[in-house]
Amino acid sequence: MSRVVYREEQRYPTADSWFLTGLFGLLIVMALIGLISGRPMSTAEGLLVVTVALAAAGAGWYLNRLRMQVRVNEKNLKLKYLPIEFEKRKIKWKHVKDIELIRLPRFYKWRGWNVHYSSGNKWYNISGKAVIKLTLKDDQVVLIGIRRVDKLEDVLRRIERTKEMVHAA
Repeated sequence: MSRVVYREEQRYPTADSWFLTGLFGLLIVMALIGLISGRPMSTAEGLLVVTVALAAAGAGWYLNRLRMQVRVNEKNLKLKYLPIEFEKRKIKWKHVKDIELIRLPRFYKWRGWNVHYSSGNKWYNISGKAVIKLTLKDDQVVLIGIRRVDKLEDVLRRIERTKEMVHAA
């Protein structure tokens, strides 16, 4: 079993997501005020208010549970994205053809978070400032958001040197 040389966990809500959390809270408060205001409501209005409150509460609960764990060692990278994917994804370095570290523009965080599927690529990110782009030997591309860019860059250089020494021997 290899020793973990890099570990990161990203969670939602992030420090800059206050507006979304506030929006869900505002929707719940507005729904509760509508229910207790004493103003007569039709069944459809009451149902709508309760549905909005439950949807906002459910979305808030889901976002609060959202987290991504990344573990890197000399042999592989392990990724766990909860509650979307319950199994760890393990990518062995021997299956990786190319590694690229891409620093994201500051505004890019507003693009969203989740697992994005596009043209065969998978993107895992919650609050990463950069992306590690792994091109596998079967040409599948996996993009993983990373916050501590400099530390991971050092770890990847060490792993690459180790792989080169093993291939040279």
